[in-house]
Amino acid sequence: MEPVHGAIPVMCKLHTLELYGCDLTCEGLEGILDKCPLLETLHIHGHFDKREMDKELKLKCSRVNNLTLDTKKPYDYGYGSAGSSYLSEEDSSQISSEEEDNDSGDE
Repeated sequence: MEPVHGAIPVMCKLHTLELYGCDLTCEGLEGILDKCPLLETLHIHGHFDKREMDKELKLKCSRVNNLTLDTKKPYDYGYGSAGSSYLSEEDSSQISSEEEDNDSGDE
């Protein structure tokens, strides 16, 4: 698996991105989200530990309409096997409530 954790080029017009066989860190995900402002679909097939996500990164993820973050361990990785994980409903609810908290704190 190739690690994705550093400098990502600016891709202002990119709407869809699928990465296969990668080991994505939170820094790599943040880099993608920061450099691809129009991203609507992001599918990561490889490994990502969403337990390491902070509140700010979850908020950035919430702007992507169709998000898949694979949460398999690197040694479990294999095409066609179960293990992909969409941002859970619980995470989505948490993100929504955090956005509301942030909005009310701005006033």
